[in-house]
Amino acid sequence: MKYYKAVILIISCFLQIRIVSGADFVIQQGDNYESFEVSQDWFGIPSPTVDMTGGSVGNYGYPDSGMYIKDFGTLNVFGGNTQYLHMSDSSTFNMYDGFVLNDVIAQGNSTINMFGGYLGSSSMNALYLSDHASLNIDMIDGYIGAIPIATNSSTVNIYKGNVHYLALYDDSIADIYGGDIGCLGGPIEIDPTATLTIHGYNFVYNPHAYGQPSTGWLSELTGDGLDGVSITIIGLPDPYTSDNIHLVPEPGTLALFTLSGFFTLRRRTKR
Repeated sequence: MKYYKAVILIISCFLQIRIVSGADFVIQQGDNYESFEVSQDWFGIPSPTVDMTGGSVGNYGYPDSGMYIKDFGTLNVFGGNTQYLHMSDSSTFNMYDGFVLNDVIAQGNSTINMFGGYLGSSSMNALYLSDHASLNIDMIDGYIGAIPIATNSSTVNIYKGNVHYLALYDDSIADIYGGDIGCLGGPIEIDPTATLTIHGYNFVYNPHAYGQPSTGWLSELTGDGLDGVSITIIGLPDPYTSDNIHLVPEPGTLALFTLSGFFTLRRRTKR
């Protein structure tokens, strides 16, 4: 009888975790997987959702191991660590805490939302976005050590946070509203087909902020972004001479410009 009560208790606890989290499965502290797949094939249901609160997935040195998210699946990470992350088929990765220690590959309309945690342990790791993938960064506590590389019409939105580097190719688009971008010691790469838009005001661009003539200068753009978040971008090509880099006033500032213009026009009309 005690055995059956214990089994029932374990099952009820598991179901309670699933109900509280709203997920189809929970990876918890103490769980260890060589590979794990959030997909319809694994769970037998469309658009499965998995919460990760602890544990580990993958083995270092084996890029084929790690976490796979497919088939409109969603992974929410609140803790634990994953060695490698592979995304495709319009999947979603929401990170609040925890670690992805090595490379990240997101393709096929997949979306990464960073609210915290660590994505990539160093600049030796890469965060590849391709085929209309999206990266959204809005975090106070967190860090992206991997190098974000956007290709094939991918999108990057940075609201706040610390990003080591940024490279845009093949009609990719990035919008920056706040945060610190670029600190690897090299210029940000934006090919002629890509577009970078920086939203804010009080911009100051210094083309010779770091380095020296013998080693090459690194520029710095500073300004005030949205919601009181400052902007610092190191290694940015000159936005005043680049056709595909745009400095755009935020809506409040634009409204003030419009209003001041209206009053100026009104005074002139009265005269």
